[in-house]
Amino acid sequence: MIAELIHFFIILLCISCVLCLYRLIRGPSLADRIMALNALTVIGIGIAVLIGLLYNEFFIDVAIPLALITYVSAVILTRYLEGEI
Repeated sequence: MIAELIHFFIILLCISCVLCLYRLIRGPSLADRIMALNALTVIGIGIAVLIGLLYNEFFIDVAIPLALITYVSAVILTRYLEGEI
């Protein structure tokens, strides 16, 4: 039962990944592209964690630093767009 739910959520995350890729390619502004890339990274972290749960692997040690790098890069790029850097 749990494995089917994890597969379902992985499929949902893959669909949202395709939508974010569309926004990344067709984004009208640089800020839209940055947010789409940020969302893609978060979706990738979610997929890695779900796969780790499915196969009893421990991917959290990879997911946490990737989430921190994503957050810091989003803050830096936002400040750059505002002209503070």
